[in-house]
Amino acid sequence: MKPCSELFDKFWFAPAPAERLAVVRILVGSFVLQYLGRRIEMLTQLEGTEASMFKPVGLAHFLGEPISPELWQVSCGALSP
Repeated sequence: MKPCSELFDKFWFAPAPAERLAVVRILVGSFVLQYLGRRIEMLTQLEGTEASMFKPVGLAHFLGEPISPELWQVSCGALSP
């Protein structure tokens, strides 16, 4: 009988064709685009909030202030169909 870790390694780390990774990337990208596309109206409403409400989280932690409204419109425009 093989140890559990050996079975785990054999299942999860087995060689796989590159096409499988490509399919996963396409599926994840499609999901993200439709998810954000459905929320474009909500995202564009964030432009009107006050700068004092800006509390950076994650990568935005490096920003000292919110991005300009123009840059926000351009980034949301990239999401809209």
